[in-house]
Amino acid sequence: MIKSNGETPMQKVPYKVYHWGPCLARLKVDKKISDMLEEEIIYSQKDFSKNLAGNLRKEIAYTEDSRKRIAKTLSPYFKIYLKLLSSYTQDFDKKKKPEEINLSLEQAWCNYQYAGDYNPPHKHDGRFSFVIYLRIDHALVHENKNFKGTSAGPGGITFSYGDGHTDNITHLDFFPEAYDMFIFPAWLTHFAHPYKHPNIVRTSVSGNVYDSVSRAHIEKSKGKNIILTDTLIHSSDANESN
Repeated sequence: MIKSNGETPMQKVPYKVYHWGPCLARLKVDKKISDMLEEEIIYSQKDFSKNLAGNLRKEIAYTEDSRKRIAKTLSPYFKIYLKLLSSYTQDFDKKKKPEEINLSLEQAWCNYQYAGDYNPPHKHDGRFSFVIYLRIDHALVHENKNFKGTSAGPGGITFSYGDGHTDNITHLDFFPEAYDMFIFPAWLTHFAHPYKHPNIVRTSVSGNVYDSVSRAHIEKSKGKNIILTDTLIHSSDANESN
């Protein structure tokens, strides 16, 4: 039998609890950004589905010019994530400020999810990735609320990491809202759940961000310190996401 002298164990034993796992951030973008992302995709009809893991009927890549504008618009959110990552891991390069890290939006594409479409468990390339939900139909909200089960349900997204007992947090489920933005390590497994409603097309925008820039842009900068907001957006078909 363990006897107590009136003190709690924490008062007697030195301890430290470690947070562990990937840094997953959920942010909110402005409606103007959502509108801008919808407008920019008009300029492209490039089918991107062959480069992606998704079982979606329509996935369109943004043009290079559009990606430049998108990168500049989203740069404040990328900087926020780097600061969150620094605090989360506590081993970030303290000599460099997040805004001085070289980042390049190498791929960006628009996902059109129809009834029965889904994204199987998969990972991306790059330093980190993101997904932004432009609109969420009320009918889909209703379908998800009526779902009976323990998963994220129809139209949900799941991030999965590691193995273990139920004591461990190995996955996080979300049903996204309009203008939600998830930023996460590119290597983090994630998947999107299908839904049944026949008259819904759920639109989201995804992208992969790298922590390097092209040699051509470095030479063009002529020694100038390259920061996120003026990093050239470089496309590489050989390095598209899975």
